Amino acid sequence: MTLTYQRRPDTSEYPAHFISALVARVAAELALPITENASRADVLQKLASAELRLARLVDSQQSTPPAIDDFTLINVRF
Repeated sequence: MTLTYQRRPDTSEYPAHFISALVARVAAELALPITENASRADVLQKLASAELRLARLVDSQQSTPPAIDDFTLINVRF
């Protein structure tokens, strides 16, 4: 596992869905080396994928797209 970071943010800055996805991913990565159980590692990998999908879904719904206010083609229509 390779980890590269630029700063150390406070953990309160992380959203809950990101933390869940990160915990699931780390568990999936370490399951096979620690337990040597391939089926458990596979289950945890699937769980990590599901958590990542959920985190992306939640993150995509957090903010609304910016409105187009002053676009000349829209103003010409009216």
